[in-house]
Amino acid sequence: MAAQDAASNEGADVQALQAVVDRVVSWQDGATQETVREELARGAREAGVEAPDSLLDEIARRIHAGPDRVAVGELIQEHGGEVRPD
Repeated sequence: MAAQDAASNEGADVQALQAVVDRVVSWQDGATQETVREELARGAREAGVEAPDSLLDEIARRIHAGPDRVAVGELIQEHGGEVRPD
């Protein structure tokens, strides 16, 4: 049961971080990569999600690079990391 609760919480955290990413993507046109990174960190804190700096850096890089949707769940798997409640 504890493993199921942990998986459920992780899924909620991924969804919360994806919502932050989608919000930042919606207004980022013309923003610097540093501004995008700052907004990602702020949004993650507001959502109560702790994400590794390396993950936020990569998300900011991908947002700044182009219009493709950034899939947070896939990036977390690529980085072998996880997000946790703050």
